[in-house]
Amino acid sequence: MLRYDMSRDTRKAMAPHARLVQGAIAVLANRQLGGDETPHAIFKTEGGVVVNRREIAIKSDYVIDDFRKDTAPTPEEEAVVAAIQGVQEIWDRDGAAGLAAFSPPEMGDPLRSMFETRW
Repeated sequence: MLRYDMSRDTRKAMAPHARLVQGAIAVLANRQLGGDETPHAIFKTEGGVVVNRREIAIKSDYVIDDFRKDTAPTPEEEAVVAAIQGVQEIWDRDGAAGLAAFSPPEMGDPLRSMFETRW
């Protein structure tokens, strides 16, 4: 499990583009680890991405590989946190236009926890 930080304002601004954000996170995390850059989402209520064939759930303020055997952060979790930071940098620099280079995952649950409306 690794924590990430994203402001409420950034989440609200990104929310209409949540599927593109999800695709961008998947691509950037897999690119960092040399994996398949096709964006894949997972089928979990909170949403998440597939990185190196590992399902990484993205919660409201942390990411977790639900199938890991110990509590140490996995390389996939680290890559997803780095990808979230990378997406935030793209958003801060270019806004929604910066996400145009990415495509959304074709299937899987959306990032419900990241973009929950109970803020």
